[in-house]
Amino acid sequence: MDNLPPEILAMIFQLVAIEQPALSTAISKCSGHGQYPLRMTIGTCARCRISYLGWINALHVCRRWRDTAIATPGLWTTLTNNMSTGVADVFLARSHESNLRLLWDGFVSNMSSHQLDVLMHILASARLRVTELVAPLSMMHASRTAFAQSPLCNLRRLEMECDADQSAANILDPLTIVQSTALRELSVFMRVQNIAWRSVIPRLAQLRVLEIDVGMPGYLTENLFVAVQAIDSLEILRLHGLRDGESIAVTKSMKDVELATCTEVDLEGEDEAVATVLGVLRLRTDVRLRVHASLRELGEIVCTPLAITALHGFLDEGKRRDSVSYLRASFEHASAPIPGSNNIFFPSFVKTRWRLCAFHHDTEHDDTPASGLADLEVEIGWTAYDSTARSSLAKHGDDFFGLAGAIGSNIQEVHLISPPTGAAIYTPDYVHHHFKSWTSVKRVRVTGVNVASRALDELSPHTERTPLFPQLSELAFSGVYVEDWTSAALISSECLGAKLARVARERRAAGHPLQRIEMSGDAKVLQKEGWRSELSEVANTEIRGLHPM
Repeated sequence: MDNLPPEILAMIFQLVAIEQPALSTAISKCSGHGQYPLRMTIGTCARCRISYLGWINALHVCRRWRDTAIATPGLWTTLTNNMSTGVADVFLARSHESNLRLLWDGFVSNMSSHQLDVLMHILASARLRVTELVAPLSMMHASRTAFAQSPLCNLRRLEMECDADQSAANILDPLTIVQSTALRELSVFMRVQNIAWRSVIPRLAQLRVLEIDVGMPGYLTENLFVAVQAIDSLEILRLHGLRDGESIAVTKSMKDVELATCTEVDLEGEDEAVATVLGVLRLRTDVRLRVHASLRELGEIVCTPLAITALHGFLDEGKRRDSVSYLRASFEHASAPIPGSNNIFFPSFVKTRWRLCAFHHDTEHDDTPASGLADLEVEIGWTAYDSTARSSLAKHGDDFFGLAGAIGSNIQEVHLISPPTGAAIYTPDYVHHHFKSWTSVKRVRVTGVNVASRALDELSPHTERTPLFPQLSELAFSGVYVEDWTSAALISSECLGAKLARVARERRAAGHPLQRIEMSGDAKVLQKEGWRSELSEVANTEIRGLHPM
């Protein structure tokens, strides 16, 4: 660290500012809600929206670190309601002309005179530099006099929690309060019905991103959808926390909410609510769609989830089918017991998740994680008894509830991903169960030791059925280590290489040869295995070790 250039040290400080709370000697949880900072967005707790200044500890290490931190404007751009006017002045001076972020935390339900004084002082000194405001709606309401005197004309991002259960007579347009005319991003959480959405529309002429976290039943109103449809500049819409029941009562009576400019739509919540919202939205043919639905029943999945049915309608539109082709896909299957559920008083519950991602572009060697950049991402999650979960996994979800076939027959590459924790309940032939209709697959990538053994079992030809992925020519493994493979007891007497060599021979004999095999692992172990020469005889083999000899 002593030899790092100041600019590199400054970058490290900025990362620490995101990941570590101030005045803390180690990564710790948010004191309010137990969220780890590493899981926060921009250093913000997922519930209370509190951000931390974790780089402050660096000021006390040595003079060089202190001087570097003081000379880095980006470390001094977040001002909070816990500051005094003197501290605020220090931040304003050291941030130079950088854009500022005002953060009034969610624990404050009433503005004290001190907090109002600090806010007025900041606004009087640098209101034109404020481009982001994170605050409860009640704070904005209590501070309307300060904002009237010093409007935030350059505000680009507003994140607010509708914490006050105000009557309709007291509801104010938050954008009128801050007097923003150039807002690009708006995030609203909890009681979203407290926003007068129709009056908000004129001030959203430049809005690009709208994020709504409903959170509670009954808050998804018709006025909200009227506003969404009227925003001509909207590019990204995120609706999270969707609840079944009354939250979709209004939506069921609506028809054809057209989002002509939206290129990305993100829906997350309970199955029926997600399906209902997706059913009324009219989306572009090239939209990037993310659908995460959770099932409420503690039982067997005996029918297709409603969200999947709605997705079929989305994919079956004639113009979409003609203009959209998915070439690459990834699949992650994870299941883990719920802690504390397996005892003599309560049966063992298992939380299961299936996630399928599809991509329009075929990038053979792209190591970008499947989530985040997918053109279509579908996740289904549910909780069930352990025995019921195993039965459900084996019996239902054929062809991923028909969605795999609806995605199309042009999939060229499949990426099978083991969950980060390695926890999963695998049933026989689970890949064949979901994706046997993908007969054009030429490349398979496997990440993680837990899924590798099952994938090899299924890629081995079976006399009673057509081989899985008959056009497969390339097979790649990553994140697989021989030591882990052996210790995990996933193969009784064969190591990974021996099993891979056997599968390659069998596929060649069956007329479906592998042309190329890639595998990463520990070179010190891989070089000792006798199967390497055998494997090279049946396919072009590349073994990349993490520790070169």
